[in-house]
Amino acid sequence: AVLTVICVLNHEVWRDEAQVWLVVRDLNFWGIIDHVRIEGHPLMWYLMVFPFAKLGMSITSMQIISWLFMTTAVGVFLWKSPFNVITKLSVIFSAGFLYWLPVLSRSYSLVPLFIFLAALFYPTQKQRPYLYAISLALLSQTHVLMCAFCTVMGILFFYDNIFKNKINKKNYIAPFLIIFLPILFLCLYIFTCPHKNESVSQYIVLADKFFTKTYITYMINLFGVMGNIKGIFLSILLLASGIAIFIENKKLFCAFLVNIAYQFFIYNYIWMSAPEKTWAGICVLLFCFWIIFLQNNLSKTKKIIYNLILILFFGLSINLGFQLRNNDIKYDYSGSKNTANFIKTHKQKRYNNHKSPNFYK
Repeated sequence: AVLTVICVLNHEVWRDEAQVWLVVRDLNFWGIIDHVRIEGHPLMWYLMVFPFAKLGMSITSMQIISWLFMTTAVGVFLWKSPFNVITKLSVIFSAGFLYWLPVLSRSYSLVPLFIFLAALFYPTQKQRPYLYAISLALLSQTHVLMCAFCTVMGILFFYDNIFKNKINKKNYIAPFLIIFLPILFLCLYIFTCPHKNESVSQYIVLADKFFTKTYITYMINLFGVMGNIKGIFLSILLLASGIAIFIENKKLFCAFLVNIAYQFFIYNYIWMSAPEKTWAGICVLLFCFWIIFLQNNLSKTKKIIYNLILILFFGLSINLGFQLRNNDIKYDYSGSKNTANFIKTHKQKRYNNHKSPNFYK
């Protein structure tokens, strides 16, 4: 928490971060609802920021919100996940958890908390279905990237608790609707938009549409610039993770595979990938192994092997995470703060030189 909050307070917000703040600050409630659907995002992050912007608070308040969500997510992960200590440390000090998600103030910072809560409530979904359903419903509203995973998990919930259940299936209909209806609403909200997202339209026209390039960009977003040997090794780790999930739990493998395929489709045909997107999406990998580690039939040997895979996969980005953090503190992430100070300084100088007040409007 200390390492990340220092970086947060030194971070200069850039265009995509500031966009959310400006939208909720300058538009009324209905204007926000009308505008956000053009951008193709759920409303939840905007509504969280809304009261702070309307109260005239600093944009730092938005940064603190995302930092608080990530800090809470790390707390849940440390105290409730079934992994060993080295795995936990490898995850929380990886580039995504140390820098991209807590420091950049965007909706991706909400993903880890809700996906960890979903993993926490997954084993008790029959006894407490509403907690599990609400966690998936909230996860689906963090970003459209999480919709495919939440849809598959909703289908699995329906199959296990309603379709196969012959005794008390009525108890699970309402929780299923809690999972399904927000996803349906989000699809209708975005796809019925009468306006055109020019940024997405331009990317669709210019996209190379080669999955090889998309995959390379995906790995670079996770681990930074790398050589062929490191890239092949990390690809083998990702493949090994998928094989392990397939061996242990076919249902979870379906969710994992659909999530990867859906995200690659978006990165390839709709919108470019970015580190914060990629790191939010990789949290599904942690979810799957979290559930696998809770299985009673999982041997001690497999636990060691799977922990080792996760340690290597996440641990190989720790150095990058600290580099990114230190560079953000030492250098300007964007020119926003310097530009704002420049405008304020020269505006005051001109005012002091008795220029007309109308000039500054």
